[in-house]
Amino acid sequence: MQRVVTPRRAAVAGCVTLLLLSACSPQEDAAPPRSDRPGQPNVLDRAALARVKGTEAQQKRLHAAQERLIVRCMADRGFSYRPNPWFVPRTPGEDDPRRGDQVERRRQVGYEAAAHLRKVRLPADPNAAYVRSLTAAKRTSYTAALFGTLGHKVLAKLPDGSETYMYADGCNARALQDLYGDLKVWMRAQMVATNLDAEIDRRLLNDKRVTALDAPWSRCMAAAGHRYRDTSAARSAVFEGYDKALRQKSAHGEAAARRRETAVAVADATCDASVGRARLVRSLDRHYREQVADDRAREIATYRSLRAKALSAVAGREDDAR
Repeated sequence: MQRVVTPRRAAVAGCVTLLLLSACSPQEDAAPPRSDRPGQPNVLDRAALARVKGTEAQQKRLHAAQERLIVRCMADRGFSYRPNPWFVPRTPGEDDPRRGDQVERRRQVGYEAAAHLRKVRLPADPNAAYVRSLTAAKRTSYTAALFGTLGHKVLAKLPDGSETYMYADGCNARALQDLYGDLKVWMRAQMVATNLDAEIDRRLLNDKRVTALDAPWSRCMAAAGHRYRDTSAARSAVFEGYDKALRQKSAHGEAAARRRETAVAVADATCDASVGRARLVRSLDRHYREQVADDRAREIATYRSLRAKALSAVAGREDDAR
């Protein structure tokens, strides 16, 4: 289990490998230096981000190798463990600030609130029945064997000042250590490299030129009958209303929530276009993609190197097993 701790509080969301980084510090407007490291992307466009993360086939292969290592580790500790299947939840991307002024799209799909809020059906836990069959004491031991114990916490500092941690004596951590080596090095590189797109968006939205447009956007929305301080507040209010309707399982309530979503989303996009927010975001996009590429070059290089070595080692083991 891997978690993130900010300097102010412990983050309780998320386990295993893909977690979002904590909020980044405010960015300066000056143009950054370009990365001159060989093989490193100078701008993190979509293609470069995909190359950093690796193909889905590579990700699946490493996931399967990690699960096999966990199976062996848990068996050595006297427990049965069945590999978890590869799973990546697909979520709609209607919060992309670069597309915030697409009025007709918002008229058609709104914020895609229902798609976001309806629970994604997760794969069944292949170990659930086995764990339920254990005594309470054995379940505690199983959890400790898989995830580790407090006395073996390993912390890794992230560039934004937060920390990520795992328990090194758990089979999850042992499998990662076997694949990638030093846990601290891997955790830092993995957390940074797999969340580069989120960091780019945070830097864009924290730019003072972008936040300066919140006030005129808010006035425009108020004139249309919707009082929100910024687009994030508008989305949150819509989602809260839709969530309530879904929990109540009311067709009438859901239809009303959908009408409200469309009205707010269309007004949001109309006001966005009026004040030029998305246009500004698009004009700044390359600047921040270059900036993040330069600032995170070390972690990107480390992550790609460790992943390449792990893939090579996995291939070698698979050849030996044939």
